[in-house]
Amino acid sequence: MSRDRKGAVVVHRNAKGSLRGGLGRWRQGSGETGWKRALLTGWKPVLLVMVVLALVGCASRPYAQIDRTVWVGQLGQARAAVLEEPAKKNDDALREATLAVLTLSDGYPAQAEVPMQRVYEVLRTRGLNANKEAAAKVLNESVKLWKGEPYEQAILYLYVGMQQAAVGAWDNMRASANSALELLDEFDKARGVVRENEPSEHGYVVSQSDLAAAHLLAAIANQQLGRDDEASDHLSRVREQRPGLAELCDRIAGKDFDTVLVVEMGLGPVREPSGSDASEATLDYRWPSDEREIVVRDARGELGRFGRVLDVNNFADAYRWDVLAQWRRFKSGAGSVMAGAGAVLVLSDDDEAQIAGVGLLLAGLLSKANARADMRSLGVLPQRYYIVPLKLSKTTGTIAVSIGGGMGESALVPGLRRLEGGKVRLVVVRVPCEARAGDSDTWAGPRYAGDKTDEDVPGADLPYILGGRCVMTPGPEALSKYQAAGWLEGWTSNDLRELYREEGIVLPGDVGPGIPPGLHVLEGGRSLISPEPGTLGFGRLFFKEHGAFRPRSERVARLAEELKAKRETVP
Repeated sequence: MSRDRKGAVVVHRNAKGSLRGGLGRWRQGSGETGWKRALLTGWKPVLLVMVVLALVGCASRPYAQIDRTVWVGQLGQARAAVLEEPAKKNDDALREATLAVLTLSDGYPAQAEVPMQRVYEVLRTRGLNANKEAAAKVLNESVKLWKGEPYEQAILYLYVGMQQAAVGAWDNMRASANSALELLDEFDKARGVVRENEPSEHGYVVSQSDLAAAHLLAAIANQQLGRDDEASDHLSRVREQRPGLAELCDRIAGKDFDTVLVVEMGLGPVREPSGSDASEATLDYRWPSDEREIVVRDARGELGRFGRVLDVNNFADAYRWDVLAQWRRFKSGAGSVMAGAGAVLVLSDDDEAQIAGVGLLLAGLLSKANARADMRSLGVLPQRYYIVPLKLSKTTGTIAVSIGGGMGESALVPGLRRLEGGKVRLVVVRVPCEARAGDSDTWAGPRYAGDKTDEDVPGADLPYILGGRCVMTPGPEALSKYQAAGWLEGWTSNDLRELYREEGIVLPGDVGPGIPPGLHVLEGGRSLISPEPGTLGFGRLFFKEHGAFRPRSERVARLAEELKAKRETVP
């Protein structure tokens, strides 16, 4: 369309009478409806939709941003990041599971209880997504509530149990281990897997599952409950299925231990997209599998060697459930056909065909975008687990665990304590993927004093927030320590606690029981809640150097400067 020399409008038509320019024009005076005109005004709407669909298809795995902090063992920062980020739609259970594992593995078993219980409720709920199956097939799998693959569910049952055992509730450890075994039995039955195991001697173990970690933890739990026959049945099942763990079974059967370490190493697999339109969900193995034993030593020498009880890479391969794979492939293929046909019609000279082509193109792109597999994974799981029974009364100094000399293959476990009264304590020990015992100076002792450190620390005669090296809970014990050194004379315990509150620091007891803490003050946070001895968090906080505290309140800043000046004048 143009104008002649007199300004009159001239309409140019091709041989078929259609307007030149295809989608950029419409017939003058044809009476076409508004939606057709909007559709045929140009390529911009089509391109916009294509971009939006492409962005939807590139959604990342939830909590992938904390992979690096977990890799290097900064679980406090990872936990704080999860606490600050609200769960996305249908991902509540994934958030709680991520938070629960991070909290327990960092040394806070009591504070992990609330998210663990929320995870347990989801695990025990049957038919969680029964009313969402049709929508997941037609639309996208993200409409389903996350519950995890069967391997993730079984491991989460074990975490629920380990959290309970770590706070002394061994009966719940027993129940959770049995739940994991029951889950795997049901899954094996559904896919026709049959194992021919011998009946257990006392008839307590009916599970056919070969999940050694569950059997071993169940055996230890039953021992603590006085159920020795049931414990023996679980150990017999492990000897039958995993002969390489016979020595570990003998150690457990002998009951000559007061502490059980559950050592986590490496980083477990996560789902990653592959195939046409990312319609396939394959596993990304972030840490290699092998059969190496873990060697445990103290200052005097070797304490024992123990076989790996669970390889998450192999376990994930064996226990995955992807019933929607064929639907995703269909949507991808159908989408490609529709998009291809639509593209051909769009290039037609016929306006009606072009409109139909745009519709087919958009429908095809939408189908391809919805063919993307669900990438949600519990990305904070380790790659392997070891169970290490120890008699701390027979050990000296810091414990070292090792499977080799490479990065992430060894670590020091400082400050382990045994329980009184003959009770057995369970401790989860996470080994960071960049840790190496030979590079650590943990042997030199703690740099800071807390409620659960035993050694004397130079400079711990003042609170950390006032320039010292003490992060004890403000109270009579801490105050008497400071005043014995000549500081804070005339102060009361209430005065000391009020100082912390002015600084906005969360003290033990300020939050409800079972709630994961924020970042510790030693790491730049505002929490004074300390992890348990012998854990990753305990070693990271108390056995490494940290920067000076940065006050927020004028009073703390002024008092810290005054005390600093006084300390400099003390001979």
